[in-house]
Amino acid sequence: MKPMNHFQEITTNREEFADDSLPPGPTSGSTTTGLSELSVSTSMSALNGDESFMGRDVSVVSKLSALVNHEDMEGLKKSQEFISAKLVKTADRLKEFNQFSSDTLKNQQWKFEEHTKVLVEMHKDLTAISRLTRNISQKLAKDYPEEATLAAQDLATSKNPQID
Repeated sequence: MKPMNHFQEITTNREEFADDSLPPGPTSGSTTTGLSELSVSTSMSALNGDESFMGRDVSVVSKLSALVNHEDMEGLKKSQEFISAKLVKTADRLKEFNQFSSDTLKNQQWKFEEHTKVLVEMHKDLTAISRLTRNISQKLAKDYPEEATLAAQDLATSKNPQID
C-alpha cells in the first residue's frame, strides 16, 4: 500500500541536471519523486553527514539564484524602501495629528465644563426668579382678587386676539 502524500509530486528531467545535483529518485527508475521521499532523503543525508549531498544543495541553490533577475530584485528592493519611508512619514504625521487632537480635546473639554457650570448657575437663577414671581403674583391675587381676575382676563385676550 502506497503512503498518502498530501503534497504535489515533483517531476524532474534528469537530462537538465547533467552533474546529477538532485538526490537519486525511487529505485524503480522513475523520474517522479514524492516530496516526502525527498525530505526523508535530505534529512537522512544530513544526519549521516553526507557531504556530497550538501554540495548538491549548494549547486541547486546556485542554479535557482541564476534564474532570478537581479535588476527586478533591485527594483523591488527600492520600491519597498520607498514605501517603507512613506509609511514612516505617515506614521509620524498620524502621531502629530493624534497629539494635536488630544490637546484640542483637552482644551474643548475644559471650555465645555466651564459653559456647563455657567448654564447650571443660570438655571438656578431662573428657577429662583420664577419662584419669586409666582409667589408675588399669588400674594397680589390674595390681596387684590378683583384686579387679579381683570389682569388674567386681559392677559387671555392679549394672547388670543379676536379677529373682527
